[in-house]
Amino acid sequence: CSGGCCGGGCWGCCGGGCGGCSVVDIFNPCAAGFCSGPPPTPPNSYARYRPFTLMAASIGFPMICQSRRVEVDCDSTFVDGYNAQTPNPKYKPPMNAPRNSSLIRCRSKEHSKASHLGYLPRTEGDVPYYCVFVNDDMLVKMKEFEWLDDLTDHVFVANFIYSPNVDAVSLLMLDFKVSPTGRIHSTFKANTHAALRDSTRWEPWLGLMIAFLVLAFVRFGIVVFGWFTLTRNEPTKMQAYDVFLTGLLSIYGAYSFIRRVVGVDKITAGILGLMNKFLEVEDTSSRDAVNSVINGYFETLSMITGTVEEEVVMKMIAYVLVFMCLVRVIAYMEVHPRIDLISRVQLS
Repeated sequence: CSGGCCGGGCWGCCGGGCGGCSVVDIFNPCAAGFCSGPPPTPPNSYARYRPFTLMAASIGFPMICQSRRVEVDCDSTFVDGYNAQTPNPKYKPPMNAPRNSSLIRCRSKEHSKASHLGYLPRTEGDVPYYCVFVNDDMLVKMKEFEWLDDLTDHVFVANFIYSPNVDAVSLLMLDFKVSPTGRIHSTFKANTHAALRDSTRWEPWLGLMIAFLVLAFVRFGIVVFGWFTLTRNEPTKMQAYDVFLTGLLSIYGAYSFIRRVVGVDKITAGILGLMNKFLEVEDTSSRDAVNSVINGYFETLSMITGTVEEEVVMKMIAYVLVFMCLVRVIAYMEVHPRIDLISRVQLS
């Protein structure tokens, strides 16, 4: 172990590059995009603009992650016989050499948590993922050292794209799931986030939301007042439905209003924090540096995924409330001879 090659750096033993380092250091920050050698003297000026960045620009580097299964012995007579083959000394090298591993192996249902090529996984939910950044050099190294193999169970590629014309950040995700038979199921997903408070839509949204809340609370007060004071007999089903519906509309509106006005824009704050991690790297030859950035990237990705799922739940609740309002409108039209049949059906 000369030149500090096993200590996280690689300049002393690789002549300024990372290609000749040990397997543990193939994903060193210098290969992940922080640098391609010892930092040279900075130029007098630098044109940061690139063509098409006015339409879209990548934030940082894309990240690829995989989950892996634990290797197990195959419960198969065929596999036992196939792996027990002896090499033929009459074949040309390397076919005549003794084998140092099995030809066929199987994977269990358990996810691996051991280090893979020198790096430990990050856990999302109950699944550990091994993650690295992606650029042209890294793709060559991933293929050379077989970072993806038959134990790979799930792979996804994530990238943040910023569109300055609409002030929106999109999370693009390519998802690949490997079945036990080797079939790969691929999906594509894109989620776009725009900061409402920083856009021209903020004031109109704020005015409409305040008007909605006023109407919702007034309506809720009216139906509750009618429930307790104006009903001499037992409350009807529609009166109970009115109280329930207006209560839900008031709660949903108030929660949405508080989230937007008081809450913090987690996605924008998370991405800005991620960019700071990229820019605050002090030791570009340290494996701990890239680990820190990868951890920050993975945490930001997990946070954005959770925020998107929360927004999806809010949309689903809104769709349900709209449908409930439609049901109430149909009930209001019971005086119409043709709508009366539908009203009586939903009331029965």
